[in-house]
Amino acid sequence: MTSSAATTTHDTQLKSYQKRLKDDIKSLTDNFEHIIRAVKVDPEVNMSAARLQETTYEMRVRAANMTRAAESIMKLIWDIKQYLIINDFPLINETISQKAEYGKVMDIDSKLMHLRDEISNELYDLEDEYYNSLVKMTSQPQQPITTAAVATSTTGSSTTTITNGHHHGGTTTNGHHPTTQSS
Repeated sequence: MTSSAATTTHDTQLKSYQKRLKDDIKSLTDNFEHIIRAVKVDPEVNMSAARLQETTYEMRVRAANMTRAAESIMKLIWDIKQYLIINDFPLINETISQKAEYGKVMDIDSKLMHLRDEISNELYDLEDEYYNSLVKMTSQPQQPITTAAVATSTTGSSTTTITNGHHHGGTTTNGHHPTTQSS
């Protein structure tokens, strides 16, 4: 269906709804006015039993017409709502887009949660490995002296060596340990 054909159909449908509404409202008001005129009592005019029955019947028919018009308006309202729901393409498209976007967001959230769990597990494993290796290092016997870990200081007549934070020193000429110096 082309755009102009859709617009024509839309306009025709709206005109149909407007005509139905005008007809039903006119029926309600006309019948109500006739009922009000019929109940007016003129004290100077005597009504015969036949005329009274005729007026009662007319009021019942007019009340039934009013009820039919009110039901027709209720149906018209339902038809308009249905027409708007079915033919409101921008709203339908927006709803579909929102649901698709929500699905994408949920997919991204689930991927992020999975990634978080994987990173958490890997971090736990790395921490475990780190702390286990630290315990092994501290429980092992002293490692041999390496050249990078040796600092030597010579003061006066004695020599002091600091290896891996431990003091290995000589003595001064008077027999006392010298003060350690760090480089």
